[in-house]
Amino acid sequence: MCSPLFCDAAGAYRVLTDTIHSEILKAPRAYTAVVPEAYFSRPEASFPIVYLLHGMYGDNEDWAVKGHAAAICDSLAAAGKLGDVVIVTPCAGGADPKIQQHGYFNIPGWAYEDFFFKELVPQVERRFRAGGSKERRAIAGLSMGGGGTTSYAQRHPDIFTASWAMSALMSLPSDRDPEQLPEGSKVRPYYISVRDLDCARFLIDAAPETIETLKTVKWYQDCGDNDFLRDINLDYYKALRGRGIDGRLRMRPGAHTWEFWRASLAEALPEFDSLFNQAAQR
Repeated sequence: MCSPLFCDAAGAYRVLTDTIHSEILKAPRAYTAVVPEAYFSRPEASFPIVYLLHGMYGDNEDWAVKGHAAAICDSLAAAGKLGDVVIVTPCAGGADPKIQQHGYFNIPGWAYEDFFFKELVPQVERRFRAGGSKERRAIAGLSMGGGGTTSYAQRHPDIFTASWAMSALMSLPSDRDPEQLPEGSKVRPYYISVRDLDCARFLIDAAPETIETLKTVKWYQDCGDNDFLRDINLDYYKALRGRGIDGRLRMRPGAHTWEFWRASLAEALPEFDSLFNQAAQR
């Protein structure tokens, strides 16, 4: 049942990598899944799902290889802190320089967000018997993926029960002006999309009815005190609380590193698991 592309069967969680051909993007898009053993041994079972987004210049295998996601799941499961959950990391960049691919948003000629919600989500949830409702679906990510995580949950609060943003690029730093980049730069459209979808500005400008829908999502942030995106994360948290939305900000020792993000994932998954269990008991 493993993908012919890649399958690591060590431990209670397995890592699978496969590809979806996107009709929207007119291109193949890889994704990596961290899957519990129960997916293979209990064909009648279904599972909650976590979408785990990689950072800039990364790809779908980052969380499995650099983030040690399966080992973290194994450790948490052995400690009784994590039940059976499917984790999926899609590719929003990386592998093929011939394909325009930067970030999680729609940019001219590359409607990635449309692909994510209209093709990726339904296909992987059918394959892994996972998700299917807001209460059984969460999203997390680091850096560029942290900004994608927050913006997706802001603009699709009916899809996710929780959002966990790590060292998140939620707004453009002052030294990254997309207008100063050459027209042909592949990064330029991505920076423009981040500027236009500024997460703090979204909160400040949101109508009261939008704020009410955002209150149905559990909001988590985690950022290192030595991270170059620290102030952006603080500004977002102030905007969140300024609109009366509960959120948790963890500012702890660390920088923009995998050491920090692995520790963050080990905290995020039990929180998600608790929310999934609470929903199942209602």
